[in-house]
Formats: sequence, C-alpha cells, structure tokens
Amino acid sequence: MMTATTDCAANGINEVKVPGNYDYGIDFKIDWKNFESGTYMYGPMGSTVRRLGGARLGYELFFDLTLDFRFKDGREYHEKIDIRPLIRELVKKHDIPDMTKTKWGGGADLIISINVDKLSMVYEVQESLWKESTKQMFYKYYRYPVFEKTLD
Repeated sequence: MMTATTDCAANGINEVKVPGNYDYGIDFKIDWKNFESGTYMYGPMGSTVRRLGGARLGYELFFDLTLDFRFKDGREYHEKIDIRPLIRELVKKHDIPDMTKTKWGGGADLIISINVDKLSMVYEVQESLWKESTKQMFYKYYRYPVFEKTLD
C-alpha cells in the first residue's frame, strides 16, 4: 500500500519550494521540565523514528511530521501534521526574503515547540550580514507562524 506522501512525491505534488533558502532544518524546542518522552518521524516514506530534541539539517522537500510524546503529568499525544499545505499557505500570506539572492546568504529552519499547553511551529529565515566596524557576521531573523494547537 502506498502512503499519501509517496503518491504525492511520485506525482510531483510534493515539490514545494523551500521559501527563503536552498534547504532548511528542523529544530525542536521542548519544555523539558514537564516533558517525559517522545519520538518523531519526518522525511520520505520509511524514515527513521527519532527521539525528540535537537535539530536536523539539509531538507529540500516538506513532509508529514508525526509526533508521539508524553508529559510527566501522564498526558499523551499522537499528532500527524502535513507540512506541505501549511508552507504553501505561509508563502501566499508572507513575502519571505530569499537568502539565495543576498550577498552573504543565510539559512532557514522549521522550529517545532512543545510546551505543557501548546504545540506550535514557526518558519524562521536567518539572513547573514557583515558588520564592517567589528569585522564580524551577525544575523537578522524573520519569523513566520506556521501552526499552533492548544494541548488539553
């Protein structure tokens, strides 16, 4: 049996251009004092289940995100979120700067936050800039809300 992700990829529907950069990473921000355990799966069909936390880089396509997690108070959640339509809507709503056309480039991340009362995602684009007076790179951040859900 083929999954929706496989069908979409085979038909080219999965080709949502990464806004603002060539590729992006995912980064998890977790409320560790209330969090007990969790896993996620993100990527093409057959992707590895990984423990929640940390970051991964180098994605060029968007996929379904599957989250399974539990808080210390006993609440458990299973969430499956199709990121593709969320990113399409994001691009329609916002004029996201393209770091591939800037002098120093930049990066992009999908930041997934899990707090005791909320699951949220923000798409962040970082622009690299050079400050001549200090001879150092610094970054300008552009943040766009993607998804938010209250956790009961």
